[in-house]
Amino acid sequence: MAMVMTNCKNDETIPATIYALGIEDIGGDYKALRYWKNGVATTIADSLKSFYLSAGAVSGEDVYMAGNYRDYRTAYFKNNTRTELTDSSKFSLFISSIAVANGDIYVAGIQSNGSKYVAKYWKNGIAVSLTDGTTDAYAHSIAISGTDVYVSGGEVNAANVYVAKYWKNGTAVELATQNSDAGAIFISGNDVYIAGWTYNTIQSTAVYWKNGTIVTLGTRNSGTNSILVSGNNVYVTGFESNGTHYVAKYWKNGTSVDLTDGMNDDYYAGAIAVDGSDVYVISETSYGPSILWKNGVAVAPFDRTNSRIHIRSLYLKK
Repeated sequence: MAMVMTNCKNDETIPATIYALGIEDIGGDYKALRYWKNGVATTIADSLKSFYLSAGAVSGEDVYMAGNYRDYRTAYFKNNTRTELTDSSKFSLFISSIAVANGDIYVAGIQSNGSKYVAKYWKNGIAVSLTDGTTDAYAHSIAISGTDVYVSGGEVNAANVYVAKYWKNGTAVELATQNSDAGAIFISGNDVYIAGWTYNTIQSTAVYWKNGTIVTLGTRNSGTNSILVSGNNVYVTGFESNGTHYVAKYWKNGTSVDLTDGMNDDYYAGAIAVDGSDVYVISETSYGPSILWKNGVAVAPFDRTNSRIHIRSLYLKK
């Protein structure tokens, strides 16, 4: 980690209100669910056992965090209040994304029917199935625009190829016919942006789709994690191989910006937030810590010396 940490600047300022939502290992199999607001930590739940945080959101003064337990139970938290989604079924269920709109809480994920995974979302705890369970399908990200619910993911087609798609109010839109996957989704006006990957027998390639039209980002083995539109600019975070290691990076309108130098370890860029001309990105390696980058320079809105901290979402509030 020294390769990254030596570039940190303690005097870098951060916005008036920045939320970093994550989880901190506290020993053994126990974790604490926390968020950092302008660098000050607040604990939502302490001593959670075998909990994996997958997503978070901020709405008003409320902080929402969702994830999965090792025993296939799932839950989301609104501040300190936990709601479990797991039903009486013996089959596994996983949450991948959470969104809040007009006081309603939406989470996306999958649930096994015993032989296949069904793509689903839940609105205030009520499940909506997006696929019929005859083939494997996955829901990765959810976004709400007005009364419309968008969920991105993928499904195995009749040719037994896993293809990227999204669902708008339950109606599927296929994004590719080749082996591919749709990850993070962002709605801007009437435009639908989805970050994802395409695959061949040699490598994966980072891409995004705007209203179904594909834009290729990566040139070597690469992938994406987040997408955001600010003004006329499209930002996508992810990673790309330099032949030896994965480099954490983001693309602005298709032009890549490297965050790590690729000389030691593998790094991945995840959550992103944009405030005017300032771009904030979280990067992480498999063993931590999460690093916040502002315009390509590492900064510290939380204790960057603590390798037990893993940030899943970023939010800026003005």
